[in-house]
Amino acid sequence: MKHAFALALSILLLASGCSRVSYMHPVVSERNGLRVVERSSESKSSEGKPLSGAKLGLPTKSGIQRTEYAIEINTPLNAIPVMFLRARDSAGNDLRLNGAHLCELDKRSAGYLDGDRYTFYLDAAKGAPLEFDVITPTGGVLGHEKLEYKLVSRGHIWVLEGT
Repeated sequence: MKHAFALALSILLLASGCSRVSYMHPVVSERNGLRVVERSSESKSSEGKPLSGAKLGLPTKSGIQRTEYAIEINTPLNAIPVMFLRARDSAGNDLRLNGAHLCELDKRSAGYLDGDRYTFYLDAAKGAPLEFDVITPTGGVLGHEKLEYKLVSRGHIWVLEGT
């Protein structure tokens, strides 16, 4: 009965000029040493309103700890899915990352000021894994990482068309 009501409501909203907008979020696979260190406790729209069908407990900060380096992965709740990264050696110095669909952040950007150094272009990757080399300042390769992820809906809103 609950599902029939939801289906009927969805059809009514679509017929009245409403559309459903999902807020997508990248969820990294917890394997190969990757562990989630922080999860979402709320899911709101870009206007700060709670989302319908909100999912909580989505990873927002994850990391990989290797002997020679650590990778920090930041996937904040956002209107569009985003993924930021930073790599550091065992002394805490920044390392470079090199991989497809990875772009170094501008030093004046909010992400950089928040501590992130790279963004992964999820749209351009089209579901391909996040794969990159970890590189020292002198050009040596410390390691190679391949991270699987999926985009999941963290909730949705209904929007009147033409507004």
